[in-house]
Amino acid sequence: MGLGLHKVSEVIGILRKWAFLSAVAAVAVIGCGGSNGGSNPTGGTDGTPGTNVTVNLNRNFGRVEFAYISGAGTTAPGDLTAISGNAELEDQFGTVRQQLGNQVFSPLAQYTFQFGAINVPFTGPSVPPDLDTRLFESFRVSFVGFDEEGNSQRLAFVNPIDVSARIRTFPGRRSGVPIYLDSDMFETQSVDGVTSVLIKPESFLARNNEETGGLRSILSDFVAFDLTGMPEADRPQLSNGQPAGRFLLSGDNYAITDANPQQGGIELLTSEVSEPIPGTYVAEKTIGSTNTPGTYQLLQPDPTDLTGIAKIVAFRGEWKDQARAFSGMGNFEVILFPSSKDDEMLEAVAVVRSGNVVSNLYFGFANLDSGELTLNPIKNLVAGTTDGEITGSVSNFRTRNGGGTVLPSAVRTGTFNLTGGTLPAGFSGSGTFVVYRV
Repeated sequence: MGLGLHKVSEVIGILRKWAFLSAVAAVAVIGCGGSNGGSNPTGGTDGTPGTNVTVNLNRNFGRVEFAYISGAGTTAPGDLTAISGNAELEDQFGTVRQQLGNQVFSPLAQYTFQFGAINVPFTGPSVPPDLDTRLFESFRVSFVGFDEEGNSQRLAFVNPIDVSARIRTFPGRRSGVPIYLDSDMFETQSVDGVTSVLIKPESFLARNNEETGGLRSILSDFVAFDLTGMPEADRPQLSNGQPAGRFLLSGDNYAITDANPQQGGIELLTSEVSEPIPGTYVAEKTIGSTNTPGTYQLLQPDPTDLTGIAKIVAFRGEWKDQARAFSGMGNFEVILFPSSKDDEMLEAVAVVRSGNVVSNLYFGFANLDSGELTLNPIKNLVAGTTDGEITGSVSNFRTRNGGGTVLPSAVRTGTFNLTGGTLPAGFSGSGTFVVYRV
Protein backbone atom coordinates (compact mmCIF):
# COMPACT_ATOMS: atom_id res chain seq x y z
CA MET A 1 0.00 0.00 0.00
CA GLY A 2 1.44 3.39 -0.95
CA LEU A 3 1.76 6.67 0.83
CA GLY A 4 -1.45 8.67 0.67
CA LEU A 5 -2.53 12.22 1.28
CA HIS A 6 -4.55 12.60 4.44
CA LYS A 7 -6.85 15.60 4.45
CA VAL A 8 -7.42 16.94 7.94
CA SER A 9 -9.63 19.96 7.25
CA GLU A 10 -11.43 22.02 4.64
CA VAL A 11 -9.80 23.41 1.54
CA ILE A 12 -9.05 27.07 1.02
CA GLY A 13 -7.98 28.19 -2.45
CA ILE A 14 -5.47 30.99 -2.29
CA LEU A 15 -6.39 32.41 -5.68
CA ARG A 16 -9.37 31.41 -7.75
CA LYS A 17 -7.14 31.54 -10.82
CA TRP A 18 -4.93 28.86 -9.28
CA ALA A 19 -6.59 27.59 -6.11
CA PHE A 20 -3.52 25.77 -5.00
CA LEU A 21 -3.28 25.84 -1.24
CA SER A 22 -5.21 23.07 0.44
CA ALA A 23 -5.30 25.05 3.55
CA VAL A 24 -5.18 22.40 6.00
CA ALA A 25 -4.70 19.49 3.76
CA ALA A 26 -1.74 17.70 5.26
CA VAL A 27 0.34 14.92 3.87
CA ALA A 28 0.13 11.92 6.17
CA VAL A 29 0.21 8.17 6.11
CA ILE A 30 -2.89 6.03 5.64
CA GLY A 31 -3.38 2.31 5.90
CA CYS A 32 -0.80 -0.47 6.15
CA GLY A 33 0.48 -0.83 9.66
CA GLY A 34 3.65 -2.77 10.40
CA SER A 35 4.95 -2.87 6.86
CA ASN A 36 8.25 -4.39 8.00
CA GLY A 37 6.45 -7.26 9.65
CA GLY A 38 7.73 -6.86 13.20
CA SER A 39 5.25 -6.91 16.07
CA ASN A 40 7.70 -6.13 18.87
CA PRO A 41 9.88 -3.15 18.00
CA THR A 42 13.51 -3.18 19.00
CA GLY A 43 15.90 -0.27 19.12
CA GLY A 44 17.72 2.22 21.27
CA THR A 45 16.16 3.72 24.37
CA ASP A 46 17.59 6.87 25.90
CA GLY A 47 15.68 8.16 28.91
CA THR A 48 11.95 8.70 29.09
CA PRO A 49 10.64 10.91 26.25
CA GLY A 50 8.43 13.88 26.98
CA THR A 51 9.10 14.22 30.69
CA ASN A 52 10.99 17.53 30.51
CA VAL A 53 9.62 19.16 27.37
CA THR A 54 8.17 22.67 27.61
CA VAL A 55 6.20 24.23 24.76
CA ASN A 56 7.32 27.82 24.23
CA LEU A 57 4.11 29.63 23.32
CA ASN A 58 2.58 32.85 24.66
CA ARG A 59 -0.64 32.19 26.57
CA ASN A 60 -1.95 35.77 26.34
CA PHE A 61 -3.15 35.96 22.74
CA GLY A 62 -3.36 34.29 19.35
CA ARG A 63 -2.67 36.20 16.14
CA VAL A 64 -5.05 36.26 13.17
CA GLU A 65 -3.44 37.47 9.95
CA PHE A 66 -5.70 38.54 7.08
CA ALA A 67 -4.40 38.11 3.55
CA TYR A 68 -6.27 40.48 1.24
CA ILE A 69 -5.92 39.02 -2.25
CA SER A 70 -7.18 41.12 -5.12
CA GLY A 71 -6.96 40.81 -8.84
CA ALA A 72 -8.23 41.24 -12.34
CA GLY A 73 -5.01 42.37 -13.98
CA THR A 74 -5.93 45.74 -15.51
CA THR A 75 -6.25 49.35 -14.37
CA ALA A 76 -8.56 51.95 -15.88
CA PRO A 77 -10.37 55.14 -14.85
CA GLY A 78 -13.13 54.30 -12.40
CA ASP A 79 -11.32 51.31 -10.92
CA LEU A 80 -11.62 51.04 -7.15
CA THR A 81 -9.12 50.46 -4.36
CA ALA A 82 -10.60 48.98 -1.18
CA ILE A 83 -9.20 50.37 2.07
CA SER A 84 -9.34 48.05 5.08
CA GLY A 85 -8.71 49.52 8.52
CA ASN A 86 -9.89 47.00 11.09
CA ALA A 87 -11.20 43.48 11.57
CA GLU A 88 -14.19 42.39 13.61
CA LEU A 89 -14.75 38.80 14.76
CA GLU A 90 -17.41 37.39 17.04
CA ASP A 91 -17.56 34.22 19.14
CA GLN A 92 -19.43 33.12 22.27
CA PHE A 93 -17.07 35.12 24.48
CA GLY A 94 -17.64 38.42 22.75
CA THR A 95 -16.57 40.60 19.84
CA VAL A 96 -12.93 41.24 18.99
CA ARG A 97 -12.57 44.43 16.99
CA GLN A 98 -9.10 45.82 16.38
CA GLN A 99 -7.26 48.00 13.93
CA LEU A 100 -5.05 46.16 11.45
CA GLY A 101 -2.14 48.50 12.09
CA ASN A 102 -1.54 50.44 8.92
CA GLN A 103 -4.48 50.70 6.57
CA VAL A 104 -4.49 48.03 3.85
CA PHE A 105 -4.98 49.22 0.27
CA SER A 106 -6.25 46.58 -2.20
CA PRO A 107 -6.56 47.69 -5.86
CA LEU A 108 -9.48 45.58 -7.05
CA ALA A 109 -8.35 45.53 -10.68
CA GLN A 110 -4.75 44.46 -9.97
CA TYR A 111 -3.27 41.21 -8.71
CA THR A 112 -2.02 42.14 -5.25
CA PHE A 113 -1.37 40.55 -1.88
CA GLN A 114 -1.84 42.80 1.15
CA PHE A 115 -1.60 41.95 4.79
CA GLY A 116 -3.09 42.99 8.14
CA ALA A 117 -3.34 41.34 11.56
CA ILE A 118 -5.01 41.49 14.96
CA ASN A 119 -4.27 39.85 18.32
CA VAL A 120 -7.08 37.79 19.84
CA PRO A 121 -6.96 37.85 23.67
CA PHE A 122 -6.99 34.68 25.76
CA THR A 123 -6.95 36.56 29.04
CA GLY A 124 -9.42 39.03 30.50
CA PRO A 125 -12.74 39.14 32.36
CA SER A 126 -14.83 37.72 29.50
CA VAL A 127 -12.47 34.84 28.64
CA PRO A 128 -12.38 31.61 30.68
CA PRO A 129 -8.93 31.12 32.27
CA ASP A 130 -8.37 27.66 30.75
CA LEU A 131 -9.69 28.39 27.26
CA ASP A 132 -7.92 26.13 24.74
CA THR A 133 -8.98 27.84 21.53
CA ARG A 134 -11.38 30.46 20.16
CA LEU A 135 -13.58 29.72 17.16
CA PHE A 136 -15.10 32.74 15.42
CA GLU A 137 -18.12 31.93 13.29
CA SER A 138 -18.95 35.49 12.24
CA PHE A 139 -16.80 38.03 10.39
CA ARG A 140 -17.84 41.60 9.56
CA VAL A 141 -16.87 42.67 6.04
CA SER A 142 -16.29 46.41 6.24
CA PHE A 143 -14.01 49.02 4.71
CA VAL A 144 -12.76 52.46 5.66
CA GLY A 145 -13.67 53.63 2.17
CA PHE A 146 -12.67 53.35 -1.49
CA ASP A 147 -10.32 55.33 -3.70
CA GLU A 148 -11.43 55.66 -7.31
CA GLU A 149 -8.97 55.91 -10.19
CA GLY A 150 -9.14 59.46 -11.59
CA ASN A 151 -11.16 60.79 -8.63
CA SER A 152 -9.51 62.80 -5.87
CA GLN A 153 -12.44 62.26 -3.50
CA ARG A 154 -12.59 59.11 -1.35
CA LEU A 155 -15.85 57.18 -1.65
CA ALA A 156 -17.72 55.99 1.45
CA PHE A 157 -18.56 52.33 2.05
CA VAL A 158 -22.17 52.11 3.18
CA ASN A 159 -23.26 48.50 3.72
CA PRO A 160 -21.06 46.33 5.99
CA ILE A 161 -22.17 42.70 6.05
CA ASP A 162 -21.69 39.86 8.52
CA VAL A 163 -20.66 36.58 6.88
CA SER A 164 -20.27 33.07 8.20
CA ALA A 165 -16.75 32.09 9.14
CA ARG A 166 -14.72 29.38 10.75
CA ILE A 167 -11.69 31.25 12.02
CA ARG A 168 -9.91 29.42 14.81
CA THR A 169 -7.14 30.86 16.94
CA PHE A 170 -4.79 29.14 19.37
CA PRO A 171 -2.85 30.91 22.14
CA GLY A 172 0.62 31.79 20.94
CA ARG A 173 0.03 30.73 17.34
CA ARG A 174 -0.76 32.39 14.01
CA SER A 175 -3.76 31.71 11.80
CA GLY A 176 -4.02 33.03 8.25
CA VAL A 177 -7.33 34.02 6.64
CA PRO A 178 -7.38 34.58 2.86
CA ILE A 179 -9.94 37.21 1.78
CA TYR A 180 -10.51 37.54 -1.97
CA LEU A 181 -11.54 40.89 -3.41
CA ASP A 182 -12.32 41.89 -6.99
CA SER A 183 -14.28 44.46 -8.93
CA ASP A 184 -17.31 42.21 -9.40
CA MET A 185 -18.00 42.28 -5.66
CA PHE A 186 -18.78 46.00 -5.54
CA GLU A 187 -20.96 48.60 -7.18
CA THR A 188 -21.28 52.35 -6.88
CA GLN A 189 -24.42 54.34 -6.25
CA SER A 190 -25.10 58.04 -6.40
CA VAL A 191 -27.61 59.70 -4.07
CA ASP A 192 -28.10 63.47 -4.17
CA GLY A 193 -24.83 63.80 -6.06
CA VAL A 194 -22.82 61.79 -3.50
CA THR A 195 -21.23 58.58 -4.80
CA SER A 196 -20.68 55.66 -2.43
CA VAL A 197 -19.76 51.98 -2.70
CA LEU A 198 -21.87 48.93 -1.85
CA ILE A 199 -20.75 45.33 -1.55
CA LYS A 200 -22.66 42.60 -3.38
CA PRO A 201 -22.88 39.85 -0.75
CA GLU A 202 -23.54 37.01 -3.20
CA SER A 203 -20.43 37.90 -5.23
CA PHE A 204 -18.25 38.16 -2.13
CA LEU A 205 -19.40 34.76 -0.88
CA ALA A 206 -18.94 33.17 -4.29
CA ARG A 207 -15.23 34.00 -4.10
CA ASN A 208 -14.86 33.32 -0.39
CA ASN A 209 -15.84 29.70 0.11
CA GLU A 210 -19.59 29.94 0.07
CA GLU A 211 -19.64 26.17 -0.57
CA THR A 212 -17.99 25.49 2.81
CA GLY A 213 -19.90 28.08 4.78
CA GLY A 214 -17.74 31.19 4.69
CA LEU A 215 -14.24 32.38 5.49
CA ARG A 216 -11.73 29.83 6.74
CA SER A 217 -8.47 30.07 8.65
CA ILE A 218 -5.35 27.95 8.42
CA LEU A 219 -2.44 27.66 10.81
CA SER A 220 0.26 29.66 9.07
CA ASP A 221 3.16 29.21 11.52
CA PHE A 222 5.48 26.24 11.10
CA VAL A 223 7.95 24.48 13.38
CA ALA A 224 11.10 23.47 11.48
CA PHE A 225 13.37 20.48 11.97
CA ASP A 226 16.81 20.75 10.37
CA LEU A 227 17.51 17.55 8.43
CA THR A 228 21.08 18.30 7.33
CA GLY A 229 22.45 16.11 10.13
CA MET A 230 20.79 13.07 8.49
CA PRO A 231 22.27 11.13 5.55
CA GLU A 232 21.04 12.53 2.23
CA ALA A 233 19.49 9.17 1.33
CA ASP A 234 17.24 9.38 4.41
CA ARG A 235 15.85 12.82 3.56
CA PRO A 236 12.89 13.66 1.28
CA GLN A 237 13.67 15.13 -2.12
CA LEU A 238 12.72 18.56 -3.38
CA SER A 239 11.16 18.79 -6.83
CA ASN A 240 14.62 19.49 -8.28
CA GLY A 241 15.90 16.18 -6.93
CA GLN A 242 18.03 17.70 -4.16
CA PRO A 243 17.69 16.44 -0.56
CA ALA A 244 15.59 18.66 1.67
CA GLY A 245 17.34 20.72 4.31
CA ARG A 246 14.36 21.23 6.63
CA PHE A 247 11.02 19.61 7.38
CA LEU A 248 8.27 21.94 8.61
CA LEU A 249 4.82 21.22 9.98
CA SER A 250 2.00 23.32 11.39
CA GLY A 251 -0.77 20.82 12.11
CA ASP A 252 -2.45 21.80 8.83
CA ASN A 253 0.32 21.39 6.28
CA TYR A 254 3.79 20.00 5.72
CA ALA A 255 6.60 21.75 3.88
CA ILE A 256 10.25 21.17 3.02
CA THR A 257 13.01 23.64 2.21
CA ASP A 258 16.43 23.54 0.63
CA ALA A 259 19.54 23.40 2.80
CA ASN A 260 20.54 27.06 2.53
CA PRO A 261 21.10 28.47 6.03
CA GLN A 262 19.74 32.00 5.48
CA GLN A 263 17.26 32.05 2.59
CA GLY A 264 16.13 29.85 -0.25
CA GLY A 265 13.25 27.82 -1.63
CA ILE A 266 10.33 26.21 0.18
CA GLU A 267 7.77 23.70 -1.13
CA LEU A 268 4.35 23.21 0.47
CA LEU A 269 2.83 19.75 0.12
CA THR A 270 -0.92 19.44 -0.36
CA SER A 271 -3.42 16.88 -1.59
CA GLU A 272 -5.16 19.40 -3.84
CA VAL A 273 -2.48 19.46 -6.55
CA SER A 274 0.07 16.86 -7.54
CA GLU A 275 3.00 19.27 -7.64
CA PRO A 276 4.50 21.01 -4.58
CA ILE A 277 3.54 24.64 -4.05
CA PRO A 278 6.73 26.70 -4.50
CA GLY A 279 7.84 29.68 -2.50
CA THR A 280 10.75 31.35 -0.75
CA TYR A 281 11.87 31.64 2.86
CA VAL A 282 14.11 33.76 5.04
CA ALA A 283 15.67 32.23 8.15
CA GLU A 284 15.30 33.35 11.76
CA LYS A 285 17.57 36.11 13.03
CA THR A 286 18.83 36.83 16.52
CA ILE A 287 20.23 40.27 17.32
CA GLY A 288 21.29 40.57 20.92
CA SER A 289 18.45 39.09 22.97
CA THR A 290 15.82 39.68 20.28
CA ASN A 291 14.79 36.84 17.99
CA THR A 292 12.95 37.46 14.74
CA PRO A 293 11.03 34.42 13.41
CA GLY A 294 11.74 33.10 9.95
CA THR A 295 9.25 33.97 7.22
CA TYR A 296 8.00 32.27 4.08
CA GLN A 297 5.83 33.21 1.14
CA LEU A 298 4.11 31.01 -1.41
CA LEU A 299 4.19 32.04 -5.05
CA GLN A 300 2.16 31.51 -8.18
CA PRO A 301 2.60 32.65 -11.79
CA ASP A 302 1.45 36.19 -12.48
CA PRO A 303 -1.63 35.73 -14.71
CA THR A 304 -0.74 38.93 -16.57
CA ASP A 305 2.66 37.55 -17.66
CA LEU A 306 2.16 35.40 -20.76
CA THR A 307 5.69 34.01 -20.42
CA GLY A 308 4.84 32.41 -17.07
CA ILE A 309 8.11 33.67 -15.60
CA ALA A 310 6.89 36.43 -13.30
CA LYS A 311 5.54 35.39 -9.90
CA ILE A 312 3.16 36.97 -7.42
CA VAL A 313 2.75 36.29 -3.70
CA ALA A 314 -0.28 34.19 -2.81
CA PHE A 315 0.22 33.50 0.90
CA ARG A 316 2.73 34.10 3.69
CA GLY A 317 3.54 33.04 7.23
CA GLU A 318 6.28 32.46 9.79
CA TRP A 319 8.39 29.58 11.08
CA LYS A 320 10.75 28.84 13.93
CA ASP A 321 13.26 26.12 14.65
CA GLN A 322 12.38 23.22 16.98
CA ALA A 323 15.05 24.38 19.43
CA ARG A 324 13.11 27.64 19.95
CA ALA A 325 9.65 26.05 19.85
CA PHE A 326 10.48 23.62 22.66
CA SER A 327 12.70 23.59 25.73
CA GLY A 328 13.97 20.52 27.54
CA MET A 329 13.85 18.16 24.56
CA GLY A 330 15.72 14.91 25.06
CA ASN A 331 17.40 12.54 22.64
CA PHE A 332 14.03 11.15 21.47
CA GLU A 333 10.64 12.85 21.48
CA VAL A 334 7.18 12.34 20.02
CA ILE A 335 5.28 15.60 19.41
CA LEU A 336 1.72 16.08 18.14
CA PHE A 337 0.38 19.15 16.30
CA PRO A 338 -3.36 20.01 16.28
CA SER A 339 -5.00 21.21 13.06
CA SER A 340 -7.24 24.24 12.67
CA LYS A 341 -10.22 21.87 12.94
CA ASP A 342 -8.93 21.09 16.44
CA ASP A 343 -10.37 17.61 16.27
CA GLU A 344 -9.08 14.12 17.05
CA MET A 345 -6.63 14.02 14.11
CA LEU A 346 -3.17 15.45 14.88
CA GLU A 347 0.01 15.53 12.86
CA ALA A 348 2.84 13.68 14.57
CA VAL A 349 6.62 13.79 14.47
CA ALA A 350 9.08 11.45 16.17
CA VAL A 351 12.60 12.85 16.31
CA VAL A 352 15.99 11.46 17.37
CA ARG A 353 18.47 14.18 18.37
CA SER A 354 22.03 14.62 19.51
CA GLY A 355 21.94 18.00 21.17
CA ASN A 356 19.94 20.08 18.69
CA VAL A 357 21.11 18.04 15.70
CA VAL A 358 18.41 15.78 14.23
CA SER A 359 19.82 12.36 13.31
CA ASN A 360 16.50 10.70 12.40
CA LEU A 361 12.89 11.81 11.97
CA TYR A 362 9.58 10.09 11.30
CA PHE A 363 6.29 11.82 10.45
CA GLY A 364 2.67 10.72 10.53
CA PHE A 365 -0.50 11.24 12.53
CA ALA A 366 -2.29 10.31 15.73
CA ASN A 367 -6.01 9.70 16.15
CA LEU A 368 -6.99 10.59 19.69
CA ASP A 369 -10.40 8.92 19.32
CA SER A 370 -9.19 5.53 18.11
CA GLY A 371 -5.83 5.77 19.89
CA GLU A 372 -3.89 4.95 16.71
CA LEU A 373 -0.42 6.30 16.00
CA THR A 374 1.25 5.86 12.59
CA LEU A 375 4.76 7.01 11.73
CA ASN A 376 6.82 6.83 8.54
CA PRO A 377 10.46 7.67 7.74
CA ILE A 378 10.69 11.27 6.59
CA LYS A 379 12.13 10.14 3.24
CA ASN A 380 8.68 8.64 2.50
CA LEU A 381 7.14 12.12 2.53
CA VAL A 382 7.34 12.44 -1.25
CA ALA A 383 8.48 8.92 -2.18
CA GLY A 384 5.04 7.28 -2.32
CA THR A 385 5.93 4.33 -0.08
CA THR A 386 5.35 3.16 3.49
CA ASP A 387 8.58 1.17 3.77
CA GLY A 388 9.74 1.27 7.37
CA GLU A 389 6.34 2.27 8.75
CA ILE A 390 5.86 2.06 12.52
CA THR A 391 2.49 1.78 14.22
CA GLY A 392 1.37 2.01 17.79
CA SER A 393 -1.06 3.68 20.16
CA VAL A 394 -1.62 6.82 22.21
CA SER A 395 -3.50 6.86 25.52
CA ASN A 396 -3.59 8.23 29.06
CA PHE A 397 -4.40 11.77 27.90
CA ARG A 398 -3.71 14.62 30.32
CA THR A 399 -4.68 18.29 30.49
CA ARG A 400 -2.23 21.12 31.17
CA ASN A 401 -3.05 20.70 34.88
CA GLY A 402 -2.41 16.95 34.84
CA GLY A 403 -6.02 15.79 34.97
CA GLY A 404 -7.40 13.06 32.74
CA THR A 405 -9.41 14.03 29.64
CA VAL A 406 -10.92 12.62 26.45
CA LEU A 407 -11.48 16.04 24.85
CA PRO A 408 -8.93 16.48 22.02
CA SER A 409 -8.57 20.23 22.53
CA ALA A 410 -7.69 19.71 26.21
CA VAL A 411 -4.94 17.13 25.64
CA ARG A 412 -1.41 18.37 26.38
CA THR A 413 0.42 15.10 27.06
CA GLY A 414 -0.19 11.38 27.01
CA THR A 415 1.49 8.03 26.61
CA PHE A 416 2.68 6.50 23.35
CA ASN A 417 3.52 2.84 22.71
CA LEU A 418 5.12 1.68 19.45
CA THR A 419 4.17 -1.95 18.84
CA GLY A 420 4.27 -2.54 15.07
CA GLY A 421 7.39 -2.35 12.92
CA THR A 422 11.07 -2.27 13.71
CA LEU A 423 12.33 0.70 15.69
CA PRO A 424 15.44 2.46 14.39
CA ALA A 425 18.34 3.18 16.70
CA GLY A 426 17.54 5.95 19.12
CA PHE A 427 13.76 5.31 19.20
CA SER A 428 11.97 4.46 22.45
CA GLY A 429 9.16 1.94 22.40
CA SER A 430 7.14 3.93 24.90
CA GLY A 431 7.10 7.24 26.68
CA THR A 432 5.25 10.53 26.96
CA PHE A 433 4.18 12.55 23.93
CA VAL A 434 3.72 16.31 24.02
CA VAL A 435 1.14 18.41 22.12
CA TYR A 436 2.27 21.68 20.56
CA ARG A 437 -0.05 24.00 22.42
CA VAL A 438 0.25 26.03 25.58
